[in-house]
Amino acid sequence: MQKNNGRAETLLRSKQEIDARRNEKRARLLEFLRTETFTTREIAGEVLQLQRHATTKTLDMMLKEELIKAHAVEGVMWKTTVYGITVHGAATASEPGEDFVWFSPGRLCASTLAHDLWIQKNRLRAEKAGWTNWSPERALRRAIATEFQITNGVSPWLKVPDALAKNPSGEVIAIEVERTIKSPKRYQQVIFAYLSMIKKGLISRVEYVCVSPTVFKRLPGIFDRIEFVYHAGEKLKIEEKHRAKFSFHSANNWPVAGGTNAAVGSSNQQA
Repeated sequence: MQKNNGRAETLLRSKQEIDARRNEKRARLLEFLRTETFTTREIAGEVLQLQRHATTKTLDMMLKEELIKAHAVEGVMWKTTVYGITVHGAATASEPGEDFVWFSPGRLCASTLAHDLWIQKNRLRAEKAGWTNWSPERALRRAIATEFQITNGVSPWLKVPDALAKNPSGEVIAIEVERTIKSPKRYQQVIFAYLSMIKKGLISRVEYVCVSPTVFKRLPGIFDRIEFVYHAGEKLKIEEKHRAKFSFHSANNWPVAGGTNAAVGSSNQQA
């Protein structure tokens, strides 16, 4: 009888441990969705650290509990399903009294979905490498808007990056995930905006994560050829100390260990 009781206690502890691990994984996904608002099954699996079947099972359970909802997104030649956090899920993942947002299908744009998902994938890579305090663009815009309402002043955020995070060295980095190349004039505006934000202490520097080999090859050269920026009719020369605040990396080789950066006009070309 005593032996049976011991076995029952072991089984009970095992079930409790399994439940605790499951709840911890679900909480991890809700925390991810609290700022990202939506994701795909593939990325959810990475967050949960589960295989495909177990990920699907977990998502199905969370759908039944109305913590998340599924939404089909269609492009010209493709179709996928994203999972967004519900009002109930967002409230569950937030602290009491904290403002929260939830997934709204009407705000999701199929044309920018790939860009959003690339940013999420880079977030996971960065967090695995020890980066912290990741804030995606949507969360940043909400925070900036709130600050603007409180101070009733001009926001110092002249450019909102794709994401903001703290690297293992403690530097606050603006992260831009670049899928396509913009005009030199646009990059002049971007350089001025970021240098102004660096001077005000909002960020330490900027890291460009280039999605395609073409962007990775061409973008540093475009920055390198920009010798001046213009503001309020004034022509301002770009010096090497300014260029050193920007670095370029291929998506496969970011983040760089130790937070090492390359100067404008060159790129991280680790194999």
